[in-house]
Amino acid sequence: MNKPILKSEFTAVKARSHTPPYKIHRYFARRPWNLFQGLVDNFSKPHDIVLDPFCGGGVTVYEALNSNRRVVACDLNPLSIYIIRNMFHRLLPSGVYQAIAEVDQYLKELVTDSFLVSCPNCGETTMAVWYELAQAVECVICAAPTVLTNDRKIRNGYYKCANQNCVASNKGFMVARAKRRDPVYFSIHGKCHRCKTRFHIKMDNELQEKNRRHVDWLRKQMKDVHANLPDEKIPINWDRQHEDLLFEKGIVNFQDLFTKKNLYINYLLLHKIKSYQDVKETYDILRFIFSDSLRETNIMTFTNEKWQNGTPNSWAKHAYWTPSEFCEVNIYEAFKKSLKSLTDCINFNSKQKFRFNAAKSFAELSTGQKTIYFRTGTLEDLNLPPGTIDVIITDPPYGSNVQYLELSHFWYMWNKDLYDVSKLENDKEAVVNRKTNLTNRKTYKTYEDNLFFVFHECHRVLKKDGQMVMTFNNKDIRAWLALLISVFKSGFHFDQGGIAFQDGITNYRHTAHTKAKGSPYGDFVYKFIRQDTVSSGDVNGIDRNALIKHMESRLENAIQEYRKNNTDRNVVLVALFNEIVPEIELFVKCSESKNYSNELYETFNKRFLEPLYA
Repeated sequence: MNKPILKSEFTAVKARSHTPPYKIHRYFARRPWNLFQGLVDNFSKPHDIVLDPFCGGGVTVYEALNSNRRVVACDLNPLSIYIIRNMFHRLLPSGVYQAIAEVDQYLKELVTDSFLVSCPNCGETTMAVWYELAQAVECVICAAPTVLTNDRKIRNGYYKCANQNCVASNKGFMVARAKRRDPVYFSIHGKCHRCKTRFHIKMDNELQEKNRRHVDWLRKQMKDVHANLPDEKIPINWDRQHEDLLFEKGIVNFQDLFTKKNLYINYLLLHKIKSYQDVKETYDILRFIFSDSLRETNIMTFTNEKWQNGTPNSWAKHAYWTPSEFCEVNIYEAFKKSLKSLTDCINFNSKQKFRFNAAKSFAELSTGQKTIYFRTGTLEDLNLPPGTIDVIITDPPYGSNVQYLELSHFWYMWNKDLYDVSKLENDKEAVVNRKTNLTNRKTYKTYEDNLFFVFHECHRVLKKDGQMVMTFNNKDIRAWLALLISVFKSGFHFDQGGIAFQDGITNYRHTAHTKAKGSPYGDFVYKFIRQDTVSSGDVNGIDRNALIKHMESRLENAIQEYRKNNTDRNVVLVALFNEIVPEIELFVKCSESKNYSNELYETFNKRFLEPLYA
């Protein structure tokens, strides 16, 4: 059989929105499913073994299994494996329906006291969906209590003081390090189940008192079940800790990312769910639904009239971003929403052709009796035999763009009995820390070394002349160079003409992450071939200085073409990369220096490539 080829430098597809299996739990930076479906179909054949060493949100795993391939997958992040394990349900166990009904009734009782209201339009008693709140602080100049509503905002991080006699009432003050007070409720929102009218009701004294009594009642319920709140501190030496100013905002523990009311309700709900532990399948489903619902019920949830029809939106950034105005979402509604996401996934899966049959070892997978071998850890932890993988299809971490382990730790406070993070080898995570003052900070050299650790193992387990296909895009040239250097140091060869650009999912253009100036939107697809390590004799006689000069000349020409002809940026980059990447490979393989990144960055510096991403 002829080897699959990258047709005309890969024919891009129109990226489609996520299907139900990718909507069942929050994860970070999932790629378009139909792009990976195409990569699986193009670069492998049925029954091949496909490896993804950075399986993340499970796109390669799901699409490969659904195309009758066998899959090997791993990720350092236990949340990744937990989610993937739950992407393949075809039906709910029979006992879960009764349990869901009981949990539904219990949860309704927990939320009723403050979320049950009268519809302003028809007077019908109905369940509200969320409250609008605003953070409150003490002015750093006069200590006056100040509610951080949008009408007081001067610019990001600066608000006008509520005290008219304070100089900060006009100039404003920086709120990041201001002393925090309890947030202030100012409205409640929902949609009447009877007249279908959307409503919002301003808070009055009666609603405020109702809220206060509800929190007191919930606190009593906690005591009645002898509940101790989870107390998981946010590590002070995290990149996201410093980037998001969590400690300065008074967010010391993960529980501080919830209002008191939702913290109590979530804990009581979890306590109720744990009463089903003796029925494993039912319990596992309930725990997963609960874990999924947490993304909606924290103080990182907000509303924007331009997003989701003005309904609550959560985790708009790859950050612990806590907007000054935020939502307290009704956990009863969030749990129903997560249940619906799972049932939508099950209905979708019932029409698919995959066989999810987990192997306990690679030997079980290789005999064809099982279809997937996956676990938390590094690729090396899998102990795969050499030359046994048919193709590698992956989406490696994007430099400093996403701190996967730090962000995923949000769920650990609630899920620590489901998976253990104490043995996590965080030092092996291939990311870059933005902040320079961190102990054991991860640099671009660390990123390169950790990628090399994985790609070197990929080279060992891939069959001779096997292909490694990946998607990658980053406007920071250091991340791009680190990726390529780690691949070439591992012994892979760039397949000439093996780069193409793939546009991203249209809906994602409106997220805070992609709206940021200069953010690359979509991915470049790269193809590499497993090659035995190049000997020094194969690259003798190559003039490294001439390589550098040629690359500089080509970069300057690309900038001129882009500026003069108004050529599409990605067309320019594809042509440029297809010419430059082979020269980077030669440079790496003929160089005795260990500072490839520094030497090449002098060539690929801001004078050349940054204008293409502006």
